[in-house]
Amino acid sequence: MENKKQNSSKIFWIIITIIIVALIVKCNSNKDVEHELSKESLTDSSTIITDTLISTEHSWEYFEDEDKMTSANMYYAMVEANDLLDFDSPYDGGSKASFILRHKDSYGNAYVKISKGQFIVHSDTKFRIRFDNEKPKYYSVSSPSDGSSDLVFFEYYQLIDNIKKHKKMIVEAEFYREGMRAIEFNIENLKWKH
Repeated sequence: MENKKQNSSKIFWIIITIIIVALIVKCNSNKDVEHELSKESLTDSSTIITDTLISTEHSWEYFEDEDKMTSANMYYAMVEANDLLDFDSPYDGGSKASFILRHKDSYGNAYVKISKGQFIVHSDTKFRIRFDNEKPKYYSVSSPSDGSSDLVFFEYYQLIDNIKKHKKMIVEAEFYREGMRAIEFNIENLKWKH
């Protein structure tokens, strides 16, 4: 009887030890995944930021890259939206939106990129943008030349002055099967000389 109690006690502690080791391994693997997700990545062919940083502060992040064709420097400033976009399947689970400024060959671009989902853009599409508490205005948008639907370009020179002098920007965009959605960005303290 005493042996049975000792064996049961040993088995109990072995099981507890295995569970603790498994939890430690799982926690460490989650940290590795978070570390990988927090790295920025740029696409070589299109020189557009395709993955965004995971940031809780929603402040501007800055990047620099080299154009392989011209060896000229390209500059980026990016800020994530304050909230995730909640779409239905197959894009459910929260889509991150990022607003990105790019300067390349003395020319500027401004675009919004989403991690999941599809923008609706036609040849004459305009999205409303509101800066701080001002009245919203319509701005022309265009699709990328490769036809992808996860980002839209704005007229850089129509936006850049407003971005530099305001704290908040709300972009109202239309999404496939989701209708109009408002995406809010904290845009204050931009350090951009381009």
